[in-house]
Amino acid sequence: MKKPLKRLPNKVNYKYFFTKNLKKKNLKNTEMFKGCVGFRCLKSAKVRYSEIESIRRTLYFNFKSIKIWFNLEFNVAVRSKSSESRMGKGKGKIVGWAAHVAKGSVFMELGNINSKDLELKLVKAVLKKISLDCLVIYKSLFPY
Repeated sequence: MKKPLKRLPNKVNYKYFFTKNLKKKNLKNTEMFKGCVGFRCLKSAKVRYSEIESIRRTLYFNFKSIKIWFNLEFNVAVRSKSSESRMGKGKGKIVGWAAHVAKGSVFMELGNINSKDLELKLVKAVLKKISLDCLVIYKSLFPY
C-alpha cells in the first residue's frame, strides 16, 4: 500500500491563523510537469484533507498501475467550536487541515495511463469525489 499524504505542516509559526484572502491569483503551479492528465481549479477555494485522501484511496485501490501527484500543501487550520458554546471566548480547537488552491493552478496530476478508456474512467472518478470546479487538462497521447 502506498503512503498517505502528509496531513500536518512541518512547522507552524503561530497558534492562531488569520483567514487567507482567496481571491488573489497565485501564479504557482499553472503548468503540468509530471503527469499526462491534470486538473486545473477554476475558482480559488480550500480543499479538506479528507477529500483529497478519499480521491487518493479510490484511485489507488481501483486503478493500481497509475501514478498520482498532488501539488498541495495542507497549511490552513480548520477550526470549530462546540455547537452549544456561547459567543466569544476565542476561536475553538483545530478540527482538521486544509489546503488553499488558487485559481488557475494545477493541483493534481495523473500519469502512467495506458488507454483512452482508462483515462475517461479516472477523470470521472476524480470529478465525482471533488467539490471544486475543475478543468481537465490533457498532455497525453489521447487528446479530445
